[in-house]
Amino acid sequence: MKKNLLLFLCHLFYALAFAQPQSWTWIGGDKTINQVSIHGTKGVTSSSNKMGGRSGMAVWKDISGNIWLFGGYGNDINGTSGYLNDLWKYSPSTNQWTWVNGDQLANRSGVYGTKGTAAPTNKPGGRTSASTWVDGNGDFWLFGGYAGYAGEEDGLQNDLWKYSPSTNQWTWVNGDNVINQYGIYGTEGTAAPTNKPGSRGGASTWVDGNGDFWLFGGGGWSTPGGGNHLNDLWKYNPSSNLWTWISGDNKGDQIGVYGTKGTAAPTNKPGGRSGAAGFIDAAGNFWLFGGDGYATYHGYASFLNDLWKYVPATSQRTWVRG
Repeated sequence: MKKNLLLFLCHLFYALAFAQPQSWTWIGGDKTINQVSIHGTKGVTSSSNKMGGRSGMAVWKDISGNIWLFGGYGNDINGTSGYLNDLWKYSPSTNQWTWVNGDQLANRSGVYGTKGTAAPTNKPGGRTSASTWVDGNGDFWLFGGYAGYAGEEDGLQNDLWKYSPSTNQWTWVNGDNVINQYGIYGTEGTAAPTNKPGSRGGASTWVDGNGDFWLFGGGGWSTPGGGNHLNDLWKYNPSSNLWTWISGDNKGDQIGVYGTKGTAAPTNKPGGRSGAAGFIDAAGNFWLFGGDGYATYHGYASFLNDLWKYVPATSQRTWVRG
């Protein structure tokens, strides 16, 4: 009994000594809403710099642990609300911001340059709800999103960009430089230079063990006559610059096929949705939770809590919970 008591006290000591406090710490920024950015000098870190209030930013983490944020919808330096395209780097070690690239004003159009060629003048236009990846070289990738430019109609993008932190240059890699484009699906499972996802925002993404990028669903355009909530799954190979339509439907607002909970099947598929949470596990399987879209009937899009697992090796999905 003494041995059990001693063991219990040892466990209690370690639990108390190494327990992490479950609390938030206010690190920076303001405690009032609708703040504008203080950009400072482009490329120069300063304690007075700060990113203004906004939502729907693109985010990456670099190999040094710095956090990078791009765009979103918020206030520019004049307090005008709109779509932003400024690129920022935040260093957790110094708690300081650096304005790296992009504009201080909202609703700026992109400068595309020549497809496949980096240039210091290239830049994506203002947008929110874009999709992101980081490749094996530490470069950042950006796809699509909801955009709006001065004097033009708001719409959805399907342009694919690469940003290199080492050169501070953007490259327009794939997709279109105009809004509201339909997808070109080609043959399911077959890569082709003409394939491309349609314009969209709020898609779910991940990177597999081979360095390929995956994109699922979102809100946008599929094929003529089909749009809104999508459930198409795409794979992009950065080396070949080719898209492959892997599975799902090539028209929007499709309901899910759930099958039996916990059992994988080739016919299973989530319904169309945007804003779903996605993550990848240690085995390389992709997990998807919720979003705004359709479950098992065509009533109206609503909020979902279904949890799915996708296994790339078998291209099968499992409805797991919810």
